[in-house]
Formats: sequence, C-alpha cells, structure tokens
Amino acid sequence: MSNATLIADYLKENFPIEQIKYNMYVEGDIYHRVPVLVFRFVKDIDKTLYDELRESVESFQGKIKWTVFKSFYGKKIKNYLLCPEKLYEMERELHNRGETLSEKDYFSNQEYKELCEDGVSDIPHLFTHITKTFVPK
Repeated sequence: MSNATLIADYLKENFPIEQIKYNMYVEGDIYHRVPVLVFRFVKDIDKTLYDELRESVESFQGKIKWTVFKSFYGKKIKNYLLCPEKLYEMERELHNRGETLSEKDYFSNQEYKELCEDGVSDIPHLFTHITKTFVPK
C-alpha cells in the first residue's frame, strides 16, 4: 500500500465516498505540491461526519498541524480537503483577498519544502491516528 494513498484507501473502504483524489502527493516528486487529500462523502451523509473527521485530524500530534475544511472554490458542490493547516490558512487568505497564487509562489522556498517533507513524513502516522480515532459506527 502506498503512503500517498493510505488515508484515501481507508476512507473509501469505510465511509460512503462520492469523490476522492487518491494520491495526496506525487511519489516521484514530493516537491510537486503540498500533500493534500481532496474528497467528498455522498450527498445524503450526516454532515457531522466531516466534523468528526476534522476533530480526529486536528487532534493528531505530528511534525505539522493538519485540518479538514470545505473548499472555498467550486460550483454547486464543494469538495473537502484534508491538508496541512498552513495550506488552509493560505487558501482562506487568498480567497478573502480575491487572489490566486500557487503554493510555490505563496510560501517561501524553505517553508514550501518543509511543508512537503514534513507532510509526507506525517502521513503514515496520521493514517494510524485516523484509523484509531475516526472509525465507522
């Protein structure tokens, strides 16, 4: 099982998923983008499931802080993102300013590299934490 798909595989196997982009990062180039999981549960799911997942993810003690949030972008139906908290802060700030920037342009080179490295390093431990604290009912 690939580290890039660990969390996606767990969610898909245990919860009703409508959409998911499996790879949190590009395994051959961890600096391609900051690790993120884009997903959406089925439409009629209890919305508290997102809150429960967020609580699980935010209680994780890793190298970086992680969160789950509803995308600021999208037409009718918006996806959710499981990602480093700094990526959420970037998205929120840019959305509020009406701007768009890539992660590489927003963060300093050093901060971007650290987010990529620490994010990839955290994923197996975050996966284990999620499987213990966010379980099907």
